[in-house]
Amino acid sequence: MKAWVDFLCIAALPVVLCFVTVRFLGLRVRERVSGASLVAGSVLLLLALTSLVLLAFETHLRFFYDASDGDNRTQVSRRWFERHWRDNSFGVRNAVEYALRRTPGRRRISPVRPMLELFAR
Repeated sequence: MKAWVDFLCIAALPVVLCFVTVRFLGLRVRERVSGASLVAGSVLLLLALTSLVLLAFETHLRFFYDASDGDNRTQVSRRWFERHWRDNSFGVRNAVEYALRRTPGRRRISPVRPMLELFAR
C-alpha cells in the first residue's frame, strides 16, 4: 500500500508543476516581462519537464525493470525473486524435476574432483 502512495505522490508532482507553469506563463503573455519573471518562468518550466522525465524513469523501474542484485536487498530484487525463483521437490532452485532412480538404458556421468583442485585456478 505504501508503495502505491509513494508512486501517486511522485506522479502528482509533474501534474502540479505543469499546472503552475501554464498558469504562470499564461498570466505573463499579455504584460511586459521583467528579468526576474523570465527566470522564474524558466525555472518552473525546467522543473516541470525534469519531473516528467523522472516520472518516466520511476515508472520504468517500478513496473518494467526486472533484475536481481544477488543478495535481495532492493525492492526490484525482491520482486525478481518472487517472479523467477522456483524450488523443485528437492528444495533446489530449478524448475526441472529430476528422478532419483536411474532410467534404464541411460548413463549418468558425474564428474568428481578434489576440492583443492577446483579452487586452485
